[in-house]
Amino acid sequence: TPFVTSLLFGLWHVLPSRDQSRANGNEGSRSAQAWVAVAATALGGGLLHRVRVRTGHVAAPIALHLASNAFGLLAVRITGSRR
Repeated sequence: TPFVTSLLFGLWHVLPSRDQSRANGNEGSRSAQAWVAVAATALGGGLLHRVRVRTGHVAAPIALHLASNAFGLLAVRITGSRR
């Protein structure tokens, strides 16, 4: 079901979220951030599911996920988020 796959997509991002928090020096709030990441990526997983259903192709959500990751990395580079 879409709910289960979206939840699994969210849970898949727990460890990367914890690693990102550690890298940013936010270790004290890791647990809360991990659950926020699960919720946000579960919503994103739901969106990706809708894109797949609407287009009928798995390539569309894959491309959307790739673009999202690339633009996120680009935004960090542009804003100069450094410690």
